[in-house]
Amino acid sequence: MTGAFFEEVEVGFKAESPGRTITEADLVTFAAISGDYDCLSADEEFARFTEYRGRVAPPLLGPCILSGLAYRTGLSVKVLAFSGGEWKFHGDIRIGDTLRVRIHVLQKRDLRGREGGMVIEQWDLINQRDELVQEARVSLLVAKRTVGS
Repeated sequence: MTGAFFEEVEVGFKAESPGRTITEADLVTFAAISGDYDCLSADEEFARFTEYRGRVAPPLLGPCILSGLAYRTGLSVKVLAFSGGEWKFHGDIRIGDTLRVRIHVLQKRDLRGREGGMVIEQWDLINQRDELVQEARVSLLVAKRTVGS
């Protein structure tokens, strides 16, 4: 396991991932895994005549991309468990968009006598135009260096 222990996490710390460009393969793979073949993401002819004027990624692809990018920010912690999250969706994701995540450590709470402590982070998914596409507030159980502290 790599990354920082709970004791090393600093409230207020911020980090940003490199970019990742969304491809046709991303949409096809997500649809195959999830079974989500919604017409807005799978049918160009249908999507062209909607308010989106073309295909958009399924909204739940965003949290998947967001969580993957979070581990490329340089803010690596020893996560024992992902214990919850609250997502907000602000914009659509399209093939060709380049996304990155900005992370901000908001809080941490020691769970005395436990093997980890809770860390609350804000994850913002930003596109190439610096627009907020999705955001999440996530709760992570992060390993302590020493149990019982």
